[in-house]
Order: sequence, then C-alpha cells, then structure tokens
Amino acid sequence: MNISYLYINDFGMIGFDQRVPGLLDLKSFLADTFTVETEVDDLKLNVEFLKEKDLIGLRHVYDDIFIGDSCVYDAKNRALIRQLEDRIVIKTDRNNVEWIIWLIQCSLLMRNKTFIHCASIEKNGEVYLFPSWGGVGKTALVKGFVEHHEWKLLGDDLIICDNLGGVSSFLKNMVLYPYHKETFPEVFGIGGGPVAPIWMTNILSPVNRFIKKIVKPFPRLLEYARSVNPQSKRVPPSKVFTEDQLGRSGRVKAIFWLERVKGIDKATISTKNLDISSRILGSTINEFDPRCIRVTNAGMGAGALAANEVYSNWMDILSQLESSDIATSKIDLPLDLDVSRVPEEVYQLIKTLS
Repeated sequence: MNISYLYINDFGMIGFDQRVPGLLDLKSFLADTFTVETEVDDLKLNVEFLKEKDLIGLRHVYDDIFIGDSCVYDAKNRALIRQLEDRIVIKTDRNNVEWIIWLIQCSLLMRNKTFIHCASIEKNGEVYLFPSWGGVGKTALVKGFVEHHEWKLLGDDLIICDNLGGVSSFLKNMVLYPYHKETFPEVFGIGGGPVAPIWMTNILSPVNRFIKKIVKPFPRLLEYARSVNPQSKRVPPSKVFTEDQLGRSGRVKAIFWLERVKGIDKATISTKNLDISSRILGSTINEFDPRCIRVTNAGMGAGALAANEVYSNWMDILSQLESSDIATSKIDLPLDLDVSRVPEEVYQLIKTLS
C-alpha cells in the first residue's frame, strides 16, 4: 500500500492512501502550506480506501446518512468517518477534499485550535486578523499591507489560531477574480489571472457551481475544469510574494472585522458592541461544506465524533480570544469601494487607533 504523508505546520500529518482519488486536488488546495514527508510523525488524519466490507452493519438514519459502531457514513459522497483516540479516519473511494478540509478543522478543535476565516498579517511577532465574509477585499488588503507597509502574509483566507491567540500561517491557494486586476497587475500581466470580465461574474457563478457538481466524482476532470475556469484563478502565495514576505507565526495583537455597508460614502471604524466571536464563528463555519457538517451532526449521535471537542471547543476558543487583551474593532467599508482602495482605507483607519 502506497501512502503519501503531508505535514501541515501546527496541525500535524495527513496519511493519504494513493488509491483514493483527490491527492492532487488536496495538494493544489494546500499550495504552500504543506511539505511531503517520508517518515510518519504526529499523524492526525488518515485518508484510507473504502471497501464494501466497511459498510456492513450500518443503519440508515436519514438523507443517505448511515451510522454504525462509532462511525458515520455519508452515502452521497461515499465517505465513512471514525474518530480514534489520537486521530480521525476517513475511508472513501472518491475525491472528498471538502470532507478532508472539514476533518482537519475537527481535529484542530480537539486540540483547542481552529481555522479562522480571515486575512492575516504579521510584523515583529504581532498579528492582525481581518475576519469577514468572502468578497469584502481581504486578498487585496493583505497585498497592500505586505507591499507598502512591510507586513508579512500569514493567509488571505484561512489561518490556524489557538485559544491563547497563537497564530500559524495557512498559505493555501489565493483565488483571484477579475476585480483583482489592479491589485495584482504582475499576475494578470503574464496571463496568470482569470480572463472573464467583471460584468460576467453573476452569470458565470451559478454555471461554475453546476459544472462542479457534475465533474466532482472525476478528479482529473475537476482539476481541468478549475484550470480553465474563466472566472477565477488559483495562485500559490509563493508565486505572488517573495519568501521574506511570507510569515509563519505570531500572536494576535488586534482583530478587525471587515463589513461592506450600503449607503455610506466613507470607511469608518468602531470598537463598541461587536460580538466578534459570533461573527467569526458564523463566517468561518460557512466556509465548510454544509453536507459535511450535517453528516457530522448525525455522527455525534452515533459516537463517531465528540460534540464537546468540536462545537463547544470552537466557541470557547473564540470567546477566550474576545475576552483577552486583544483589541477588537469593526471597520465598515462602502459597498461600492473598489477593492484596490481597501488596503489604504483600512490602514489609515487603524492609524487613528494608535
């Protein structure tokens, strides 16, 4: 049996059975955030090949979800999940990268760590987090802070954070859209950006989601579809930034929630009545496949995953961050503010707090 071992900083190791489709897709997603290892150490997630005998004795619950002895089975995605004492095991014969990313999060939570959906930068060991929804301008923001204000990138979409505010980089692929053209002229200039014009975004988005559903069971076809997608391009951070512009870790100094607001003509900043932990939880949980979360909930009832080590820990970690000495603020950006202007607008607002 051939196993690939992928080591992720501050998470541990994924053991991936090469008979399972999706290894290339997982590597593409992780981009600069993993290294390939030959020796097994700190194994946290096993991806194993699903056999029909693994499904014997399972009982149907609802919606193609089956439970067994301390396991749960997602029949729609052919994914069997079981929590062991020291790691999580997923058995599948399909490309299930969405499940793997969600199980990385579950494993992190069991050790008082979590993904946070945010842009993150570091300077002299101090970290700023910019959590928000997608499309607010996080990727453009980090580009501006790194290029013009000598910060280092920890992640433009996800980072790993513990309950004490320690942050580790998660340098997954950056997803560039047509509206990033002014922010990343060096990428677009060599044909590395998406080719579709901005006005086609609303037309192409539902088409792309439909195509993804069709080609998902076919890993090579899915990878090809992503490579020719005219609406977006996946680019590793190492192709955009130099090595000394990429950070590894630090401790949270401040959290700035970013919000797009209709009806305002200038950016503002507030430090009152924020409830940052709820905002972060809501935006982060929406980054994961809802089917995976739904099946996990059923699995908790079967003893396949421990609820107190997932949901309880998740809120506890975020609440501890908010109740610590970490400064929290909310930045409202005009809905029509061009993403190329986001970095400097945010930078000037943060200066007013200094």
